[in-house]
Amino acid sequence: MTRTSPPGLVAALFAAGALLAAAPAAGQAPDAEAPVDEGEPSAPPGEGEEPAGTSPDTTAGSDVSEDEDGDPAGSEEPAGTPPDTTAGSAVSEDEDGDPAGSDETADGPASGESDAAHLAAGAGGGPEGEAARAGGGEPGAPPAASPGSAPTDEAPSPAAALQIDIHPCVGVVPATVRRVTRIELDSDLELAELTPRDVTRVWVECARDDTIALRVDDPTTGKTVTRRVDLSTTAAMARSRLLALAIAELVSASWIEHRMRRETAVRAVDATAAAPIRRFAGALAGRRLELPAAPTAPGPDRPSRRAKGLLYGLVGAAGRPAHLVGGGAFRVFVDLGERALLATAFEVARGEASAEGRDVLLHRVSLSTTFAFRERFGDLMLAGGVGARVGRALLRGRGAGGTTHVGAFGGAFLAGDALWRWGRLVLGARLEVGTITLPVNGTRAGRALAGLDGGWGTLQLGAGLVL
Repeated sequence: MTRTSPPGLVAALFAAGALLAAAPAAGQAPDAEAPVDEGEPSAPPGEGEEPAGTSPDTTAGSDVSEDEDGDPAGSEEPAGTPPDTTAGSAVSEDEDGDPAGSDETADGPASGESDAAHLAAGAGGGPEGEAARAGGGEPGAPPAASPGSAPTDEAPSPAAALQIDIHPCVGVVPATVRRVTRIELDSDLELAELTPRDVTRVWVECARDDTIALRVDDPTTGKTVTRRVDLSTTAAMARSRLLALAIAELVSASWIEHRMRRETAVRAVDATAAAPIRRFAGALAGRRLELPAAPTAPGPDRPSRRAKGLLYGLVGAAGRPAHLVGGGAFRVFVDLGERALLATAFEVARGEASAEGRDVLLHRVSLSTTFAFRERFGDLMLAGGVGARVGRALLRGRGAGGTTHVGAFGGAFLAGDALWRWGRLVLGARLEVGTITLPVNGTRAGRALAGLDGGWGTLQLGAGLVL
């Protein structure tokens, strides 16, 4: 059996549905009049979800377009006008569901505002505001440059033009090397890394034969210079300083090119450093070049290579039979080079010998020449060599019936000399040992009694002047 609904019942059902559809819009106004909890934190940025049950502020059947804050399109509200929260009016809300005008926390700017506008308004949110607060600046100011930020296009300071890379195998203290190098080149030099085209780099590495290899890549002149140094015998505590001196000398040798009167005819391809850096390098090298020469360290006055004349007194033994002799000599020393000298002497000596109960006087006059090698030790000079002597001797017997005999004699000898100079004054000592190869003897009945024969030896002490 089919039952039909009366037309009046159908119309009532349609009316009830229309009322239910309009119920949410009508219930929105009381929610807007509720007091806003100021202590409730806003939702984090990016979470723009609206509370459940919230719908756009549009009434059923309304064809008026509205902007994001609920006002009719094209309408403008004067600055400082409080939102209309009366019953039946739509309240504008931001993306996180808070009423417009409520305080935002520093978690982020409100939806619909750009970061630049937020910084200009002084809110200080976003990464720019964080950077401004970290650097102590005002919100909205440009962030301070960090140590790792890229260099600007401005010319770098010419005071930082050197970088030193030292391999651990070298066995020095890198900090000491860099500090001493800076002092040697310039006290204002900062060992900071610039752009690759401006920095002069020094590479220190181990080389063969226990030596150290230095390489300077110089962008101010566009060349590379190398050198090997030997610090194997240097004390460990002095290696760092000596290495720094070697680095400063090699860098200066490269930079000195900037002190040339004219530019090079052809520009080097690798000369990539900026003009201020090149001028700075040239100024440093110029100051080292123009430094006055270091004064000669005071030391002992070495004997000059001029001739020296000395007057000696001598004492010794000579002849057969052996007897004491005494006398004097004048000797002149002439340097023949760094290690050789020639000495020429005129000598007079006298002695007395006893033979078969008779005394014999011996007088002699001779010339001698000595060729010797020498070595200097400050003011002291030691020499040793060989020489020859020739002369004439007079033998006279004492007492009645004594006779006189004159003859030539000669011989060879070994000699050693020590000379000490004080200003122009020269003190000398000489030891001479020789043998007579051409003797002279006094005879009786064809038999030799006494004379200059056999060997001789003398010790001579003298003083003289540099001629």
